[in-house]
Amino acid sequence: MPSAKDDRSTPVIIYQMGKVGSTSIYKSLKNEFPEVYQIHSLHPKKLAKTTRILRQNGLGIPKHVRQSNHLVSNFISGKNPVKIITPIRAPLARNVSAFFQELSSEIILQDRLRDRLNISSLIRLSTLLPLPNEMKNALIYKLIGGKLHSKIDVLVDYFKSHYRHRIPLDWFQAEFKESLHIDIFKKGFDIEKRYQRYSRGNIEVLIFQSEMSNGEKENILKDFLDLENITIKNEHTSASKDYSDVLQAFKEKLEADTDFCSQFLHSNYVSTFYGNLLMEQ
Repeated sequence: MPSAKDDRSTPVIIYQMGKVGSTSIYKSLKNEFPEVYQIHSLHPKKLAKTTRILRQNGLGIPKHVRQSNHLVSNFISGKNPVKIITPIRAPLARNVSAFFQELSSEIILQDRLRDRLNISSLIRLSTLLPLPNEMKNALIYKLIGGKLHSKIDVLVDYFKSHYRHRIPLDWFQAEFKESLHIDIFKKGFDIEKRYQRYSRGNIEVLIFQSEMSNGEKENILKDFLDLENITIKNEHTSASKDYSDVLQAFKEKLEADTDFCSQFLHSNYVSTFYGNLLMEQ
């Protein structure tokens, strides 16, 4: 079991845009610190609006929203020390991963996609099953996997036309900067080391490329969190999913569209966090 040299009383927040490998980090730390959180938003105005709308409609406040409100009130807007871990990922790879994670919902909810894939509307019945998206994706693949194999072009076209591609490109300005008042694009990032630490008042931040090996991540996390040891085990790897062969064909088709891919390679996000590394791959 990992052990820390301090009292571990400082909360650890894994604050990220989603699909950047944060679950592995969260699971490796949650039993070692009294307070470990895995969240997507610390934006006070967004959280206040979400909370207000839910209450106006007589709905309960989800756990992740309650946690975010707690963190904003007691740490982000206060003086109590807090440590924030923010993994990053190459934007196109991140978007593809997110798209496939939500593929079951897209097929169920989007008539246009379902019609183009020639899938019966009865597939909507799967929404009634009390299963997480990962399991629904696996179930849907088993039901319609053959159609996906023959419809890679349809999936790629739909992804290019309908997915919100700017989520990773805008996240640091729209969410991170507004919440923590740290402008990463102005402060810069050490591309050679592939990680960097930042601080503002009571807040300490570690940003690192999720493409690093687990051993490299463990070393920088030990230093940042004052740990003697930590072990990271991968979670939700695409290779273990039933649709991994469809995903591979999807990536190959997508990467062949150099004009589409260039919008990510020449973004401020990529130039700040990766430089020419992605272009050289």
